[in-house]
Amino acid sequence: MKVLVFDPFVSVRETGGCTFEPDMGWWTQINDPTQEKLGRALVDSRDALYIPTLQKTGEPVDVAIVEFFKQQAAQIGLSDLVCASGMWVLSTTGDVQTETIWIARGKCSDLGRMRKVAHNIKNFANQDCVAWEEKGEMQFTGSEKEEKMERIWIVPRNDLEAVEIINLLHDAGEMVIVSSQPWGASWEKLEDSVAQEVEKLLAQHPQAKVIGVEFAGTARWNGRTIDHHFYSDADRSSEKSSIEQIAEELGVPLNRYQQLVAINDKWWIPGLQKAGATKGEVETIRISDRCAQGITPDEEAQAVRDIQAAEWHGRKCVVICRKHTSCYTDRLFGTYDELIVAAPDKWIYFGSRHHEVNKLIHDANLGNPRDWVGGSKESGFAGFISPSPDAQKKISDFFWKS
Repeated sequence: MKVLVFDPFVSVRETGGCTFEPDMGWWTQINDPTQEKLGRALVDSRDALYIPTLQKTGEPVDVAIVEFFKQQAAQIGLSDLVCASGMWVLSTTGDVQTETIWIARGKCSDLGRMRKVAHNIKNFANQDCVAWEEKGEMQFTGSEKEEKMERIWIVPRNDLEAVEIINLLHDAGEMVIVSSQPWGASWEKLEDSVAQEVEKLLAQHPQAKVIGVEFAGTARWNGRTIDHHFYSDADRSSEKSSIEQIAEELGVPLNRYQQLVAINDKWWIPGLQKAGATKGEVETIRISDRCAQGITPDEEAQAVRDIQAAEWHGRKCVVICRKHTSCYTDRLFGTYDELIVAAPDKWIYFGSRHHEVNKLIHDANLGNPRDWVGGSKESGFAGFISPSPDAQKKISDFFWKS
C-alpha cells in the first residue's frame, strides 16, 4: 500500500525510495505492516507510467523519445501528465540519489500494453529499471508481472532496413531469429536451423506468435508476414515500410537515422532528398545499404567499369550488371530518365512507366510470380525475375520506344 510520509528522509532509508508529486507531497509504497508508522494511508487506485528524462549515465534522454512515450501513455488512457521527483538510497554506498521524472496518470485501457511500454522505456531511455503502477500498486521492470514472450520474429538480414529491424527488435527486448536468405527470401526456403530454433521456442512458449519480415509465400506456424511490397502473386503494398510497421506494433520510436533508413527502403535517393537528407547522409545511407546487401569492394569497382560500357540513347540507358544492381543504380542516379539494369538473374526497369512495363509482360504471360513493382510515379521500378528471351525482347522494344 501507499502512504503519505511524515519525513521522506527517514522513509527513504526504510523503503528504499520516495516520490514527490506537487498535488500530493511525498509518498512511498510499503510492504511491511511495521512500516505503517512512516505515514498515513493513501487511497489510490490509479494506473501510471514513469517516464525519465535522464539516462542512467546522466545524459539526457532524446526529447523525441520522451515525447513519443508521453503519446504512448495518452493512447492507453494515461493522459494526466505531472512532473515529479524521486529519491532513493543506493544499496552499495547508502548515498541518497534524486531525479525528476514525468508521471503519466489515469485509468489504463490496456494493462498488457502498459507493461510493454514500461519495458520499452527501460530500453530506449537507457535505464536499469523503470516503474509503473497498476491500481495504485507499484511494479518494476523485471518483476513477475512483465509479459511473457509474445512474438518470435524471423528476419532475413539482406539489406540495411533488415539490419536496423533486427537491432530495433533486440533493443525492444523481442526474440529475433536471423535468416541468411538474400533478397527474394521465402518461407519455403527457410533454413533448417532457423525452423528448429522456432519450434524449440514454440515448445517453451506455445502462446507466442511467429512473425516473418518480407518473406514470400504462406507463413508457417500459423504466423504472418510484415511487408510493404507489391508482388505479382501477392499485394502487400503499404505506405509504411516494414521497419515503420514494426515500430508501430512494438510502440517504440524511430530515431532520425532509422527514419531515413525507412525512407530509403521506400523511395530510394529521391525520397531521401525530399526528406531533407544532406548529401553526406544520402551517401552514408546508400553505401551502408549496399554493404548490408553483401556488395564487395571488387563489385563496386566492376560497376564503374560496366557503367563506362553502358548503352545510351539520349537520357535512356541500358547497363549490363554482373550481380548486385544497387552499385549501378546509385552511381547512375540523376543521369537518366529511364534505365534498365540487366543482371543474369533479373532485369530491373527504372522510370515513370514501371506499371506499364509490368502490365505488358504479365498480360503476355511472360512474367514470373515473384516479379515486383513499386516506387513513386516519378521514380518507379519494375523487376523481372530471370526473364525469358521473349520477355527480354518485349521489355527492350517497350523501353526504346519513344
